[in-house]
Amino acid sequence: MSKLSIGKKLFLGFGIVGILLVVLSVTGITQLTNIDDSYRFEVMPQVYHESQIATIQSQLKEARLMVMYFLWSNDEKYIALGNQALDQTIVTAVDLSKKTKDADAQGDLRQMVTSVEAYQKGYNKLVAYSQERGLNSSQGAQGELRSIAHEIEKSMKDHDSEHIYFLFLELRSVEKDLQRSNATLYQRQWTQKVAKLRTAFLESTLEQTDKDRLKQTLSRYEDQFKIWRNTSKRDQNKVYNDVRSTAASVLEILQETYFPNGQILYLTLRRHEKDYLMRTDEKYFNRALQTLEQLQRGIQASNIDQKDQREVLALFEQYRNSLKDLRAADEGISVTVVEMKDVAVGMLKFVDGVVTAEMNETKGMVVEITEKSEMARMTMLLTSIVSVIITLAFSFFFIRSITKLLVDLVNNLSSSAEQVAAASDEISRSSIQLSQGATEQAASLEETSSSMEEMASQTKDNAQTASMTATSMIEVTGMMRKAAEHAETASSFAAETQQSADNGVKFMNDLSSAMKEIQSGSDRIADIIEVINEITHQTKMLATNAAIEAARAGEQGKGFAVVADEVSKLAENSKSAAKEIGHLIKESSRKAKVGTELASQGEVVLNDILGKSSQATELMQNLLRASNQQAVKVEKMGHQIEDIKNASNEQANGVSQVSRAIVDMDQVTQSNAASSEQTA
Repeated sequence: MSKLSIGKKLFLGFGIVGILLVVLSVTGITQLTNIDDSYRFEVMPQVYHESQIATIQSQLKEARLMVMYFLWSNDEKYIALGNQALDQTIVTAVDLSKKTKDADAQGDLRQMVTSVEAYQKGYNKLVAYSQERGLNSSQGAQGELRSIAHEIEKSMKDHDSEHIYFLFLELRSVEKDLQRSNATLYQRQWTQKVAKLRTAFLESTLEQTDKDRLKQTLSRYEDQFKIWRNTSKRDQNKVYNDVRSTAASVLEILQETYFPNGQILYLTLRRHEKDYLMRTDEKYFNRALQTLEQLQRGIQASNIDQKDQREVLALFEQYRNSLKDLRAADEGISVTVVEMKDVAVGMLKFVDGVVTAEMNETKGMVVEITEKSEMARMTMLLTSIVSVIITLAFSFFFIRSITKLLVDLVNNLSSSAEQVAAASDEISRSSIQLSQGATEQAASLEETSSSMEEMASQTKDNAQTASMTATSMIEVTGMMRKAAEHAETASSFAAETQQSADNGVKFMNDLSSAMKEIQSGSDRIADIIEVINEITHQTKMLATNAAIEAARAGEQGKGFAVVADEVSKLAENSKSAAKEIGHLIKESSRKAKVGTELASQGEVVLNDILGKSSQATELMQNLLRASNQQAVKVEKMGHQIEDIKNASNEQANGVSQVSRAIVDMDQVTQSNAASSEQTA
């Protein structure tokens, strides 16, 4: 190593430093590239995949909630909302299947799409059955049943004697009042009631013969009543028995002519119909059919015109068919609801499993990225320490070697200058001793000339050495500038890597915000469920109060008590369903919270990577500044060596001139010697 020239030593030293910088830069860039590739091509797609799966899970729960709302309310708006949520779920799953490259994930998504399509098919089937049944009392089988019931009611009113019974009972009530008090007011009321009753007979649907019978019987009753009014008090009790007998004849004719219990049976039929619509219980359906048969038998046994009977019986048959259609739709709804529930349970269980697997996979990737980041940090730290140690060692060695060479060069120049000074002294002494002897002076001049020639040769060698040193310094300067350029390039790469890490941090921030919004949406849904629970509780309390009031009403409130009990059961079922939904929403919120924590951990890891990238960038910039400073110092050293070269050349020229002067002096001395010899 000591035999190498300065230029080769500098070339070797700065070459090693440049190689170390390149190794450090390549190592750092390779590690950061690996981490960035893992982040962009593994973690980011996985996080996106997980977020989309969570979106699908949320959309499925929203769709199921819309289905439940539809079952509870039969509101048409939930049909569109439910199908819209299911369509969005399918679109999200299909789009995610196209974007992912994992065969297992694609299989899971295809299975998910198949399950959602089956659930949607069942939902549309349920909607069709519900529409066939009727979403409200004026649509579908309900509407048809209601329309036929109204026609039956109208026909029953046309052939019902209830209003005639009321008029006749009012007439008998006024009759009792007259029996107790002979007031003019009661006499006037009795006359008015008789006139109304006669008008009702004439406007009824009775056949003319029946109308004549009623008219004659009523006239008899009127005559007997007048006789009773004109009889003395002593005989009134006897005459009053005739009045009562005549009144009984009127009632007998009414019972023979009309179907007196028709309205009661019709109201009973409608009550059973309402009970079946509210509870969908088979026993109420059978009770409605039994009551309908009683109505048919009553109509057939009455004296209503045969044509009118056929019309009413035809309406009864239509009512029976509509009621059966309604039951068929209810059976279809029940079967479809059970099928949908099985599909929904399996579908949500499968989706929950996929979400759990995706979360575990994301967590594993985050751990792997963390390990890679730690390894990259340790590798870059170790490489940087080794590079700095080697750079300092070589810098110390080469600076010491160059300093030693420069000291030797200066010592050689000082020795040459001293030799020139000694030669000058010798010339002075030789000139003084010129008079002592020409031969001695000539010999001295020859020796001086020889010394000057040696000094000139040595000076030229020094100049050549300085020239070579200057050339080597120029080459070293160029190498240092190239090393600085490489360091600057490495610094740029580190800055770009830092920017990529910064973008990753921003993305993780956005992801964390999105997960927090999902969690916030789940919390809002949970609040809605709490409101539903409160409404259910209030409904149950109202049903309980209604049952209490029905119990107070006694026998007349039994039907209403049954309705209140069913409302209470329905409220309890609604409360249970709301609790189940609340549990599902809380579970979804918990999973969204876990996703938020994982995103936060990824953000912390990326911030750590960003900090290490900043440190690497700062180290590169320090190395770049050190290289630039060293290049400047080497360039200054080159200028100093160039100055030494110029001084050596000037000194060589001076020595040459002295040598020529000595030659001239030798010639003069020889001439003087010759002259001296001649003189001698």
